[in-house]
Amino acid sequence: MRKQKIRLGMLLLMVVVSFTLLFSMTLVAESQEMVEPNQTEETEERSEEDKMLDEMEKIVDDFIAILHAAQTGDVEAMTRQAHVAQQFAEMMQKVALAEDEGILTEAQIERGKQIAQKIQDAMK
Repeated sequence: MRKQKIRLGMLLLMVVVSFTLLFSMTLVAESQEMVEPNQTEETEERSEEDKMLDEMEKIVDDFIAILHAAQTGDVEAMTRQAHVAQQFAEMMQKVALAEDEGILTEAQIERGKQIAQKIQDAMK
């Protein structure tokens, strides 16, 4: 049980660090380069990025629910953490790719920061 709590804590720390680094890097890149996203892209492409953020938020919400359940001793929650961690890793790759390609709008970046804040708030 103690090892599971330690693993859950380490996983949570990885999530927080990943979100923080991702959105910090975005802010630094924007402030240094002042790069604007390609304005010629269609609305449908933008909505795909919003869908990606919706999915990321759902994964974060699932993770927070698992965290709370695990803190109350729910062993099943501890077993679900690996699956959610895998989903999170895959989503972070998608978000990082979108960021590298410069296709996230300022509003989408702000939303990503708000999603990351949810994790930090859950740790308090």
